[in-house]
Amino acid sequence: MSASERARELAQAAAQAAADKKAHDIVIIDVADQLVITEAFVLASAPNERQVLAIVDA
Repeated sequence: MSASERARELAQAAAQAAADKKAHDIVIIDVADQLVITEAFVLASAPNERQVLAIVDA
């Protein structure tokens, strides 16, 4: 069973918010088959802690 449509929409919105704050290497991973606590992970990177904190607050 893959992530629900709502979970995919939320993950995409989170990924876009991270991109707006200049995040790099953004990946959405569907984990609905492996975990019951969540359906998707959004992973991103940034070159420094200050930028990471800005992305987290987005």
